Amino acid sequence: DLAAAVVAEGRIRVLGGATAFGLYEDGLLGILEGNRFVKLRVRQAIVATGGFEYPMVFENNDLPGVMLGGAAQRLQALYGVRPGRAAVVAASDDRGVEVALDLRAAGVEVAALADARPDADSALVAALRDGGTTILRGCTPLAARGSGHVARVVLGDVDGRRVAEMTCDLVNIASPTGEEA
Repeated sequence: DLAAAVVAEGRIRVLGGATAFGLYEDGLLGILEGNRFVKLRVRQAIVATGGFEYPMVFENNDLPGVMLGGAAQRLQALYGVRPGRAAVVAASDDRGVEVALDLRAAGVEVAALADARPDADSALVAALRDGGTTILRGCTPLAARGSGHVARVVLGDVDGRRVAEMTCDLVNIASPTGEEA
């Protein structure tokens, strides 16, 4: 709704696909729109750079089959690639639950949601649980296991005590991003 309101506002010019590359003295903003250089003077600037997913640190987190949530979503949405057959999704906010639901919609069995939040409960979590996914609260990956690729993941509580070991070929890390734009 907000985006539509901005586009409809006659006093606002939207530069879709443009890149602001510098904010200089006296409010000079350098923008590249295609092959065109735009110089814009601003009284105020709001810098909203988006977010960055951070990989979790656990044993064998570089084993093929361990990937960030955004990577799995991108493979599915842009290329129609199903990133695995059976997944365990590690989450610490509802974004992780959304990733798990996206995986399920793409035909991936989501065996478990390892949610670091001890009291994670929402309509999204309920939808995931109702679809047959095991919800492990206060839980996080401790290690990925497999020879050459993920075959299972060891899960534990946030203090590092082992809770479960699940068979899967995909460990999806839906880590929180930095400040979202």
